[in-house]
Amino acid sequence: MVWKPELSEFVLNRLVQLVHSGVCFNMGFKEQQMKKVAADVLAFAGVHVTTLQLYNHIRNWRTKWSVIMKMKSDRILDWSEDGCCFYGGDEGAADEYITRYPKHRQYVDTPITNYAQMKTIFTPRFVCKAQLFQPNLLVRAIDFIADNEAEYAVYRKLQPPERRSWLRTWLRNQFLA
Repeated sequence: MVWKPELSEFVLNRLVQLVHSGVCFNMGFKEQQMKKVAADVLAFAGVHVTTLQLYNHIRNWRTKWSVIMKMKSDRILDWSEDGCCFYGGDEGAADEYITRYPKHRQYVDTPITNYAQMKTIFTPRFVCKAQLFQPNLLVRAIDFIADNEAEYAVYRKLQPPERRSWLRTWLRNQFLA
């Protein structure tokens, strides 16, 4: 199946809605959620898609996101969050980078299509459906885990009840003491 940009954006927006409703992508989207998205695609564009086609499409976007994150971590090119694009800070840096990585040309000096949606879907979310704390405190906890690889490794090994306990303790120690 060839995904037209409008249809692809529609699917990504539906996935963003799922994430905002509390679904964690890092745990994978469930079959019933994908069936709902497939039904929405049919209603929106009159196109029948299977859940397998949706999973493959998400995998392609995940690959793009991985490339973008690698480019950010390399810090060879400058990044503009406002423009959602990479650009050569030093003279010739962009040309040198494209020469080294020709497949990444699409991400340099051009706004990245659907960057905000990818960021929402693929950025790790460790605490979902947790309305027990103030949202700004949850954001701080998530940022802490995301910024600290050692804590991330510990957190990932915990079972859900242990994760809730860890979160409560961390919030109490950091913000509520």
